[in-house]
Amino acid sequence: MSDLVSLSDHDQAIQHGELGEAPKFAMDILLGVANATRAKRLVSIKSAHIVGSYYGGEADLKVLQRLNALEARVIVPTTLSSSGLELSSKQESVDYRKNCEVVEAYQNMGCRAELTCAPYHLEELPSRGDNVAWAESNAVLYANSVLGARTNMTGQYLDICAAITGRIPEVGMYLEENRKGTIIIDLSLLPQRWLTNDGFYPLLGLFLGINLKGEIPILIHGNQNVSVDYLRSLGTGIATSGNTPMFHVVGVTPEAQTLADCQAKSGLEIVKVTPSNIRAAKQMLDNGNEALSAICLGTPHFSVREFEVLRDLLGGRSIARKVKGLISTNRYNKLQIKQSGLLNEVEGLGFEVVTDTCTYYGSTLGEVEGTVLTNSAKWAYYAKANLGVDATFLNMKECVESAVAGAFVRDEAFWDAK
Repeated sequence: MSDLVSLSDHDQAIQHGELGEAPKFAMDILLGVANATRAKRLVSIKSAHIVGSYYGGEADLKVLQRLNALEARVIVPTTLSSSGLELSSKQESVDYRKNCEVVEAYQNMGCRAELTCAPYHLEELPSRGDNVAWAESNAVLYANSVLGARTNMTGQYLDICAAITGRIPEVGMYLEENRKGTIIIDLSLLPQRWLTNDGFYPLLGLFLGINLKGEIPILIHGNQNVSVDYLRSLGTGIATSGNTPMFHVVGVTPEAQTLADCQAKSGLEIVKVTPSNIRAAKQMLDNGNEALSAICLGTPHFSVREFEVLRDLLGGRSIARKVKGLISTNRYNKLQIKQSGLLNEVEGLGFEVVTDTCTYYGSTLGEVEGTVLTNSAKWAYYAKANLGVDATFLNMKECVESAVAGAFVRDEAFWDAK
């Protein structure tokens, strides 16, 4: 199977079963992918983030049970992405039991059950230039763009094979030449106040994902003090609607200190984003009627900083009783806000903090009548297909004011081009 791939002595030892049946099983899959993608060699990874940590059918369990039977063990730090349910809350259902079985099978291999779509919130982060095997779309954009680490969108089961062997085919974003920007995105026509608002970046990402067709964008004339939360939202919007693996923001992201650093060649096409482009993206995510039923925040999972912003915007006000308020985060972040007292503050004002899963799939949201409000372009984009509910996207401040009022509160003037 390795006719196209140059293997190290260590790779060959794995391939020949000298390190055990599980690594051999994983290596066979890796080499199949390497040959299919015409990779010249395998490279070592520093960490893995596994996407298949939910129950999608018996086939999922059979693969994992096979790996457990082979006594597979990961050899790099490996974390699990979101599950299908909140596993930290005991439930009596077949779905709950099956999701637990999947997670337990991964834990048997040494994976950490962080159960988050935002592994970049955890303590141990890859550095610029590190190869990793991450397999969650927003995390891939964040790793490549914000951290400067290197990963493709590692497919389900390829991710665990990489974690077991510590190796991955060197193609795509692992190669320096493929990480250069191929199109310039000029933000100079947009109102400056938009560039400092959380609601802008998911919409910009949505617009870029739809229109880039896999190009790697270089953003110029942007906010030089943009937060990592905003960059995360930008990447999530891109990944939600498109297949672009990374982006550059000149003067901000690690591989784009100057335009010359990150462009594939001189004379790239320049696209000027207009206010109407952003408003059109916003209109795409404005669905349903004006009957507000629930507010869902934290897709991707809420950061500690976002909890602090939410608390400040609430200013001690509770959300309306008729509004169901859900915030998704990971166990690590929940522990941080619990220790600081922030968890009690937020829950005391009417929000429920959910871990392990995301509210735009599964049964976490429950039955709702009316429209769900969210500050996540991803949640609003997927809601109808995943849950059959209508959703509307607004920025964080609008979400908070709406939740408190129990009705939509929109700052239409903010989105004027003037």
